[in-house]
Amino acid sequence: MTREGAPVGVVATACAFPAATRTIDEVFEDEHVELSDRVRERLGIAAVHAGGDESGADLALAAATRALAAADVGAKALDVIIDYTFLPQEFLVPVWNLGNKLQHELGATSAFTLGFSGGGASNFHVALRVGTDLIRANADVRTVLLFGADMAIPANRVINRDDPVTVLGDGASAAVLAAGAEANVILGTEIVSDGANHDVCYIPGGALAQLDDDDQTDRYRLQIDVAKLGVAPMAETLGALAGRVLEAVGAGLDDVGRFVVPNVSAADHGVYRSLWDLPEPWVGDANRAGHGHVQATDLVLNLEATLGDGGRDGGCDGGCDEGELVLVGSHGMGFTAGVALLRH
Repeated sequence: MTREGAPVGVVATACAFPAATRTIDEVFEDEHVELSDRVRERLGIAAVHAGGDESGADLALAAATRALAAADVGAKALDVIIDYTFLPQEFLVPVWNLGNKLQHELGATSAFTLGFSGGGASNFHVALRVGTDLIRANADVRTVLLFGADMAIPANRVINRDDPVTVLGDGASAAVLAAGAEANVILGTEIVSDGANHDVCYIPGGALAQLDDDDQTDRYRLQIDVAKLGVAPMAETLGALAGRVLEAVGAGLDDVGRFVVPNVSAADHGVYRSLWDLPEPWVGDANRAGHGHVQATDLVLNLEATLGDGGRDGGCDGGCDEGELVLVGSHGMGFTAGVALLRH
């Protein structure tokens, strides 16, 4: 039995960040990278949260616990747990599973777990699509927990040291999906991957390939192939995905009231501003400045601020109106892009 056509919505979200922070000046100094005025302006990042004693698993548990409490859902009522973490957080080997650890710590004994990695912020769209489809396709699946926890590799917050494209912060986020939701209903999610750009993001040393090297620091810095990313049709892809998801519900871009995108940099926000005419100021500006780029957690952070009462970080004009359409998009660094449409 299915519940095809029944509403599925985001009934709660939560984020968790380490208490400690580092200014962008401190981060660049720590990593021996020059911070020019041009780079500072292009990034638009003032500080990031930097984990001390907190692990990604600790933050994931905190975010998930708060989201479940906000949704008034007990852990034993969860049917599925989906991990949208970009990189493994404790062991760079495939035998460790953060979703299973979270399942155990929550006591979600009725849930099964799965996860997606490597898609950047667009991991959230993949998790959202799969979670929504599982609820619609199975009458015995009513509640799904989505979560992600990303911690930067040590000495690896400044991405592309020669020409920085972003600064990574640490954090975790969670969202609860439920059948029969009356608000924040998921109207559709469109996703596309471009295999030609599979290596836009890469770690030169691989997972464990250089453990015997005396100096492997440079081998374990996440890199972005800027040349390849620069020719990826990000705006065109996002525009096409938005067109498809809007057409499916008989709406147009002019009907969208709010936009939610990731916090890669001020320059990256410029891509979205040109495409979707984001307002000045926009809620993501303050979130980007105070948190840096935290992979898919960017989207949950900005979604919280957009759907709420103006957002804890400022830069919003009072939250969404009932029934307003919200478009959530991410180009996923050129190889996985996603757009979701919600009705508040």
